Amino acid sequence: MPLGTTSPLRELLAHRKQLVILAATGIALALGVEFLASFLLDITPAGLATQLWIGLALAGGALFLIAHLIMRTREITRDYEALILFDPKAKCLHPISGYDFSVQLARTIGAITFESKALRTIWREQPLREDKPGKKHQDNKSTPGSSQPGNGDEHSDMHDVSYVSVVKVTSAEVQPLPKAAAILREAAEYLILEELSLHLSSYFQSQPANDQFVKEYTRRDIPEILLQNRVLALLSAPLEDRAPFVKLSLSEQPPPGEIHTIFGSNGSVYSRFHLSLPKGSTLSRSSDESLHLDSKRLSLTLQVDYGGFSANLPSEFLALYVGLPEDSVDVLLLHVRVAASLKRWALVRRGGWECYRWLDSFLDRLESCTSFHMFLKRICWDAIAAQVRVGNQIKRATRQAYDPATGNEQNETERVPNSQKSDNREQDVQNGSKPEAPNAQ
Repeated sequence: MPLGTTSPLRELLAHRKQLVILAATGIALALGVEFLASFLLDITPAGLATQLWIGLALAGGALFLIAHLIMRTREITRDYEALILFDPKAKCLHPISGYDFSVQLARTIGAITFESKALRTIWREQPLREDKPGKKHQDNKSTPGSSQPGNGDEHSDMHDVSYVSVVKVTSAEVQPLPKAAAILREAAEYLILEELSLHLSSYFQSQPANDQFVKEYTRRDIPEILLQNRVLALLSAPLEDRAPFVKLSLSEQPPPGEIHTIFGSNGSVYSRFHLSLPKGSTLSRSSDESLHLDSKRLSLTLQVDYGGFSANLPSEFLALYVGLPEDSVDVLLLHVRVAASLKRWALVRRGGWECYRWLDSFLDRLESCTSFHMFLKRICWDAIAAQVRVGNQIKRATRQAYDPATGNEQNETERVPNSQKSDNREQDVQNGSKPEAPNAQ
């Protein structure tokens, strides 16, 4: 399935309708071909067995081609690139305003490190990146008279020069990831499950009589997932078992309705985890640390991959949009992968697809939340950067045309050098014209 397709399941079901139309058209075409074949066989010496094998081969080949064209679209894959800003000095994530994944991930990491001493120790003592003492920041400026690269001084201070190296390594040479990388992956996985939970709740609430085909799965139904995701287990734990919420007494005097999420001013977070899925669905974890959701017609795989690699931001994005110096944070890359496949005989069934049409809108929602490229496109960053550059050029030109002695802007005639003005007056005297007197003050 091409990446540009936004509604793969809807298009696949449309292809199924086209298959019915194609089959009806094929029958009509077959009748016409049968009469033509009968005429050809009457004038050829082929026997009945030969006619049978030729007919079976042609019909089987046509059916195989049609089935291949339909079935090859059963599998849907997506790969979204998410970026995070990690401050190696403060050991924290900097949120990017408007980029939901970055904001929610920074809040989640802050919540778990606030509440759990063990996770806080791992996050700070074995961070994603170590702070380099010799790292040169933007505010370090050269002093007057210091040596600059290219000035011909062979004894220039090499500490004023920084270098970036690109090294190709094999898989055996890759350094093991720090323990904080596992916390980052679990936090990102928790956010994806939260997006899936909110999306499924919103979708099935709008469907009539959804209780007949849909079941709500809570944390009690997925003990395996909780054991392998410390972030999910911590933030979805009951309020009476959470130290930051013990004094709330919400269990004794609960507010009207059902509590879904609580955000504390101290950074604490509570989330009631639940998934509304078609009955008979199961949620498990595969050997490659991916989540696998299996139902009667659809299989969905969610995976967060963090390899410790850096990424590049657009030019001047960090300074102009985030408001941070260029060398103050590390830009890290995460991959959010989604793979969905329909069961082989699912397309044969006609009804009941209302319980699975949430897939198309969930893929759009997940892309809007996680993809940094989609975020740049949504805020029209290319246009914003161009406007900023043009504005800076205008300011620079205005500053050059400003006379600091008089405090007034100079026009083109005022910026003529005095020596040239004297030459012009002498030329006027030689020509017999009277030079202009200076303006009286």
